[in-house]
Amino acid sequence: KDGGREVPRAERVPDHVVNVPLDPGSDRDRFRSAFNQALPTLERFAPDIIFLSAGFDAHAQDPLGGSSNHGLQLVEDDFFWITQTLSSLAHSLCNGRVISVLEGGYDPAV
Repeated sequence: KDGGREVPRAERVPDHVVNVPLDPGSDRDRFRSAFNQALPTLERFAPDIIFLSAGFDAHAQDPLGGSSNHGLQLVEDDFFWITQTLSSLAHSLCNGRVISVLEGGYDPAV
């Protein structure tokens, strides 16, 4: 649905795919809840490596993805929490193998 929360759905979504829609302007508690909701699937999938792509346009102060456009309201501590959580999982699931890249974010101050 254009501009809404609906995403195209295949008739059969693989068991290791988790889609958790977030409303525009979702706060950090809602984001963390959605993130935690996906973790059991990640644990069952038991990856050989975890790829982490951190888009800082989810930061509350980002001019394109942040509060000015009803984006996510994440702060620095949230990005640290995500990284720490996935790093810990990587140690238990895939011998600590993580590839992490930074992307997004349109405010040099953030």
